[in-house]
Amino acid sequence: MVSFSVWGWLWFLPLAPAEARLRHARRVARDRVVTAVAARHAAESVDPVADPV
Repeated sequence: MVSFSVWGWLWFLPLAPAEARLRHARRVARDRVVTAVAARHAAESVDPVADPV
């Protein structure tokens, strides 16, 4: 049988803001990577050497 105590939840409460900051940092990092990959893709598709007509 698993039992939960109030103390476990009290220890978790200070971690909630830190978890929220980490979640936000992951979202910002993911957006930066997507932007960089999109910019690289756009630069490669415009390059006349890579795409001769």
